[in-house]
Amino acid sequence: MTYFDDFDRAWRYISKNGDADKALSEIIAARAVPDHAQGFMSKQGFVYVSDDLDIEPLRRLEHFHDLALERKRKDPLNPGVTVGDGSFLLGGRYVFPVRSPGGRILALIGWYPDVKRYITTPSRYFSKTHLFYGMEQFAAQPKESFLVEGIFDSLSLRALGLYAFATMGVTVDSPKRAMYPLLGNFLAIPDRDKTGKRVLRRNDWKMPTSGRYLRITQNDQDLEEIYRVKDIDDVCKLYDPADIRSELETA
Repeated sequence: MTYFDDFDRAWRYISKNGDADKALSEIIAARAVPDHAQGFMSKQGFVYVSDDLDIEPLRRLEHFHDLALERKRKDPLNPGVTVGDGSFLLGGRYVFPVRSPGGRILALIGWYPDVKRYITTPSRYFSKTHLFYGMEQFAAQPKESFLVEGIFDSLSLRALGLYAFATMGVTVDSPKRAMYPLLGNFLAIPDRDKTGKRVLRRNDWKMPTSGRYLRITQNDQDLEEIYRVKDIDDVCKLYDPADIRSELETA
């Protein structure tokens, strides 16, 4: 068995012992997912995993330690060493996979609307420095796409039938920039916050000739008093999907 075969088996076990209906309904409620996007979100494989998930059956996997699914703690006898505590790292969260360009699982992410928000398994082949979220879309060889910061930003755009990749943070280092040709002609949409404005001002994402920035603006002052638009995910929640797609495709 390869690392990827073991991750597939581990994900099937986790999914079987989790609650997909709970995950979907609570994510939709917590994130105010609009009606038009709910069908797409239901296909993303979200599953709620309780804190008491039994990971003992997964220990039989040859690459169990490389998958990094177990929560760690300091060894009381050797404080400089961490050891597994027998519990699932993402317990109590809504869990979903990060996939390679070939569709194989590279890591799992656990989202929850708390202070931490995202926890990612530090699995052997996962690195935010080297990977985008949504790389399975590379197989379609998109001619046009979007580059955004957040995972849910990308999912909101994909729910509109668009190709969208997430940087999983504000930093785009050279390994990720080397993958720009795989995005086709793309629009980069940083968040509408202090760090996102800095990206635009300094060209932190180092746009190639095939890419350019799109700035999110909010001209409706009445709406801004009620709801300040922070990112493209917010835009997708507030406006008609056909209008959003039309505006993006002609930007």
